Amino acid sequence: EAKTAAAAARAANEQIRAERQAAMAAEAKAKADQAAAELLASEEATAAAAAAKKRKKKKKKKRGGAAPMPSVEEPSVEAPPAEAVAESTVEQHDELSDDISALLRRLGLEDRVGPVFAREQIDENALPFLTVED
Repeated sequence: EAKTAAAAARAANEQIRAERQAAMAAEAKAKADQAAAELLASEEATAAAAAAKKRKKKKKKKRGGAAPMPSVEEPSVEAPPAEAVAESTVEQHDELSDDISALLRRLGLEDRVGPVFAREQIDENALPFLTVED
């Protein structure tokens, strides 16, 4: 009788563990699907904006548009020392925009990919061009 009760308890524990794993897998899939949908929507919006800009530019060419501006020689500017450039670049890598942070937090990815997004300076403009491989 004790062996039967122990076997039943083990079976119940296995059932609970399997249900938890299935729930976690379903939640992870839902998050991935949501992230993919948001990226797709962003890519579509970017493509639509680019197409509209292209149509506007083409339309402007047909009308003649404005005369091209004469080229003006840029005044020479001395480049800052490399150390100064490196320091300012490092400072920029430390922060994510609030929108990107909120998106990653909502998807449960802030801890995993947030530092990479900050280091690579992924912002709202770069986000639509990311792929699954990135």
